[in-house]
Amino acid sequence: MPEAGLPPGFVVWSDSKEDSESLKLALRLGCKLVVSEEPPERAEWMLFFDEDALYLHTSHHPEFRPLCVDYLGGDFARRWRSATKNDILIKAIGLKKGVRTVCDATCGLGYDAFFLSTFKELEVVACERNPIPAELVLDALSRVKDTGRFESSPMFFHFGDGKDFLLAHPGEFDAVYLDPMYPADDSATAKPKKEMFLFRELIGEDRDTEELFAAAWASAKKRVVVKRSDDAEEITNTRKPDYVVPGKTVRFDIYLK
Repeated sequence: MPEAGLPPGFVVWSDSKEDSESLKLALRLGCKLVVSEEPPERAEWMLFFDEDALYLHTSHHPEFRPLCVDYLGGDFARRWRSATKNDILIKAIGLKKGVRTVCDATCGLGYDAFFLSTFKELEVVACERNPIPAELVLDALSRVKDTGRFESSPMFFHFGDGKDFLLAHPGEFDAVYLDPMYPADDSATAKPKKEMFLFRELIGEDRDTEELFAAAWASAKKRVVVKRSDDAEEITNTRKPDYVVPGKTVRFDIYLK
């Protein structure tokens, strides 16, 4: 499957013929709209709206509940509401070192980018090239906008290849943040979170990480920050990190300009 395409059997589902939002979503994605009282059993992957929020579901894993990106509730909201400048991600991004503009070039479901944007000192641009997570992020951001609480520190979203975006903006960001999809580790004992599991199966791993790092290096004025699992290889063979910010299961490799 192309990294920026739709998997086979992907549909948008709605239980109403009057559902204009689902129709517009299917047209944007270029996929089939299925209208039926119950979700189509044979759909391998589908997006659908429920109570004004967008959900992703797959028949590959019926044990998983449908996935919705939500920046305003649950553990994630508790994290950003109580976060300080000593948070591991904030340390890695360099807020105390003068970083003010950040590009998250591989934002995925957008949680790290949104977390950064909750710090009023930071202006964040997030990029995602796959249309499915992009739609989930845009839906989540629309619900954030409806609250009217983040107008002073917005997260700007760009649908497109982060590498191309960075190449078009050389030397523009204080920091560039990368969290590419690395290969699954079959030897790992800990199971990945549902979001990561589905995301990896849906999109696959990123195979252009060297080119991505080169674009990030050209666009960053102060640093490039790369999030990796704690035992993963470094993103590039061209240089070593200047230092590493370790976490419990991930680390942040810091490359200084």
